[in-house]
Amino acid sequence: MKGEFYVSGNGNPKVFAIISLVVGIGALIFSFIPCVGYYALGPGIIATFAGALSFIVLKSKEEKTTIALAGAIIGAVAVSVATFQYFYFKEVFDTKSKIENTWNDLLLEKALESARGSYDSLGNDSTSTDSVYVIPADSID
Repeated sequence: MKGEFYVSGNGNPKVFAIISLVVGIGALIFSFIPCVGYYALGPGIIATFAGALSFIVLKSKEEKTTIALAGAIIGAVAVSVATFQYFYFKEVFDTKSKIENTWNDLLLEKALESARGSYDSLGNDSTSTDSVYVIPADSID
């Protein structure tokens, strides 16, 4: 009993190894998709931990650990690719946001200049009722 490692319940560590391999492969494939590959971070972490856990249990039982090790390694590669995707495309999206904000500021400035031009042309209109007429004082008797 000393030195043995038990998984809670009657679970088979080989099932965890297969799950880690399948989830790891799926996460690895998904992690290579541009702009959304960072969503593979969660499944990659799950695959890495499930593979590592099943590797430890299978190693203590002196059974084959190939599938568990492959699942843990593939999950770790998926985590690294997803992390790269996150940081790389975060910079791209931040730059895109700055460009959009600059473009919107330019459009707003152009609209304000156009509105000022329209307002200035209204002041020279002869039909304007806001004009003030000065009557000379000596003309009133």
